[in-house]
Amino acid sequence: MGTIGAEYEIVVRSTDGEVVERFGGESDSFLTNFTKLIEAGVKSVNVSVVDLGGTARSCGNFSCATKDDPGGVTTRGVLVGNGAGTVAASNRSLANQIQNSVLSYQPALGAPEIPYVSDGMIKCRIIKRSFANVSGAPVLITETGIAALASGYNILVLRDLLSELVNVPVGGAVDVAYTFKSPVSGGFTLNYFKALACSFYGGAAIPVIDTGGISRSIDFVGTFPTNALAGQGHFGIQVGTDTAPSTGSEYTLGSPVAHGSDNGQLQYGEMRYNATAVSGSNIEFSCYRSFINLSENPITIREVGLVARHSGYDILLMRNTIDPIEIPPYDGVNVTITHRTVI
Repeated sequence: MGTIGAEYEIVVRSTDGEVVERFGGESDSFLTNFTKLIEAGVKSVNVSVVDLGGTARSCGNFSCATKDDPGGVTTRGVLVGNGAGTVAASNRSLANQIQNSVLSYQPALGAPEIPYVSDGMIKCRIIKRSFANVSGAPVLITETGIAALASGYNILVLRDLLSELVNVPVGGAVDVAYTFKSPVSGGFTLNYFKALACSFYGGAAIPVIDTGGISRSIDFVGTFPTNALAGQGHFGIQVGTDTAPSTGSEYTLGSPVAHGSDNGQLQYGEMRYNATAVSGSNIEFSCYRSFINLSENPITIREVGLVARHSGYDILLMRNTIDPIEIPPYDGVNVTITHRTVI
């Protein structure tokens, strides 16, 4: 199971560029829209999400297209507002977005950073943006968020109601940055965060490592297909026999079990999925796959992974060790992997 979280950093600057205040905190929530878009990318299908105007849209990819952002764009990337109201999974817009005539929406500040591991967490600054106060009066910010461009529609994927009021002085500016994160123990890999970063950026900004150990430049645009058919053991959910704990830097399972009927092999079934659902404070979807032992000897699996097939390459998105499961001859097991965010 993998759980994605986020944190924000806000820096207020004076008219001469001097830093006057810093704020930081845990993100209130990714929204249902976000998990649905990840579901679409993993299943390689379109899903129904709700755009900034409240209209349901059928979307199958996403990007913030920040590499092409000319500034003044108020419908994608980091957004700011001065509204209130509790964050809910169903939010489709900020409560009261501040317009470009008040805070000038600048282009995104550079490419995303390279993901890294720190204190047991994988982290990656996904996006950063600056806003200049051009209103002639101080401007108060109480909420922030991120909107993605999905299949041509603007979709809010994250919203935060700030715990501290952010006051942007006359002629000053504010920078808002978002870092996505996940515990290494949860199973996500650096590859997954690289794929997310490339998607939000709108280009192959950070190379990923394929299962053969080769660096590949891929423009993911929010698509991470895992929809393997029966017998396609090179992608989708994989199982293996290695016991090494997760580090986040894996690009392949430690000892993957091949598809087949010989000793030490398993029959890989077709990938299947459960749709995004809200359960309490969790927003999640899952994928699952069956594995059957048609050999005469038992086989014990100790690791599971999720591999995407993109641009002709196999990219490991998740890997985790599990309690040993022995599969007797002519028996089988179902393996489920869940993608989760917490409200």
